[in-house]
Amino acid sequence: MIEIFNSREIAFGIWVSIFFIISLFEKKNRKSYQNIITSFFNRKIIIPFILMILYVIVSIYFLEKINLWQENQIKNSIIWFASSASITFFRLNDIKNPEKYFSTALKDNFKIIIVLEFIISFYTFGLITELILLPILLLLGILKAKAEIQKENQELLPTINFILGIITLITIVFTFYKLYTSFYSFKQNTTFYDFISPICLTILIIPFHYFLYKYILLETVYTRIKLTFKNKNLIKYSFIKSLIFFRFNQSKINRWLFKVNMKQLKTKKEISNSMREIKERILIEKNPPKICKTDGWSPFSIITYLEKLGIKMGNYKESHNDEWYSCSNYITIESKEIIKSNIAFYIEGNSSIASEIKIVLNVNNLNSEKSDIDVLIRYAQKITKFSTKLDLQDKIITKLKKKLNSKTEIDLYSFKTQKDYYLNGKNYELKFSIKITKPNLRRIELKISESI
Repeated sequence: MIEIFNSREIAFGIWVSIFFIISLFEKKNRKSYQNIITSFFNRKIIIPFILMILYVIVSIYFLEKINLWQENQIKNSIIWFASSASITFFRLNDIKNPEKYFSTALKDNFKIIIVLEFIISFYTFGLITELILLPILLLLGILKAKAEIQKENQELLPTINFILGIITLITIVFTFYKLYTSFYSFKQNTTFYDFISPICLTILIIPFHYFLYKYILLETVYTRIKLTFKNKNLIKYSFIKSLIFFRFNQSKINRWLFKVNMKQLKTKKEISNSMREIKERILIEKNPPKICKTDGWSPFSIITYLEKLGIKMGNYKESHNDEWYSCSNYITIESKEIIKSNIAFYIEGNSSIASEIKIVLNVNNLNSEKSDIDVLIRYAQKITKFSTKLDLQDKIITKLKKKLNSKTEIDLYSFKTQKDYYLNGKNYELKFSIKITKPNLRRIELKISESI
């Protein structure tokens, strides 16, 4: 039986088994495995998974009928199912843009690099070499990822890339040597099926994953609507109307559901109007009106700028009493410390304009305090330059470095720094904000209503 596996697969299996057995000595790991097994046999997971198995069996039967699959592909098909198909299955909930995700998955199967990867993986080293090589590659991969994220380790990148380059070169040279000396074993009939079968199976599984994703979306939307409305007629109306109106677009439906929860709608007319408001809002975001600098900023221009800096902002949405906001998630600031600080960004205003931009630094470790504040200052300088066309004054930078509360008015803007301690009395929150001092909100709202 072991002869059907190559040395790389055997080495991989050995290392996985070793790590799994070692992990069993930790009680929390045993508990985690138990939770995973329990979760897996949940009806909402096990039934779709069984359906996927049946779908794959039918796909294999179809490929066999058109002579694109043979019995000697059982091992490769099982490996493909356990890796590619199953990984995608368990990641469906994390897909943000399904159309782009599935179209990319389809295109990836036709890239020339797949041919090269297949050829390189066709010939393997001896078992001892593979056993040594796999953990080395894993370690180098982890070090490379860490060095790319952490600035203090970036000097290691050239060395890591050099070692990885040497290993890659040796692998390619070895592969082409084997191709030259034993080309017959490569060109034999089974090689064609080794190459084509996983690609065909991947292409065929895409529709199943796509429609399963849509089913998960439907179930999620229905559950959230059911929790929002008590009236059965409103639940049914909202569910069908939202799917048709937003064309199964998860992002738009989520925005509408947020609005529904805020407004507590009670009639079909209110529900329809709320959907139209979301649609109008999306149109405004695509073509935002120009905002006079004496009135504030376009919230969408600020969001676009922050996203260019790598900061993912949420939608600009209403909270209450015509107060609107957008915020980022907490972004971890990389450091050598185990407990790291984080930073978040906020935009606040009304439905038409943003009147305040805020950066909040949560200093969770005093050992990295100075470098964390430097990160805050760099962002403050960039945002000040973009939003006001002014340079952040040295006296404001000094206030931030000294963690002092201050308010400085310059031209149309009010610059504020504020420090608030947590309950533990050690860690603290340091805020920097820019606010329009005298915004003409009414004039801008009239402009917006006229443009709509």
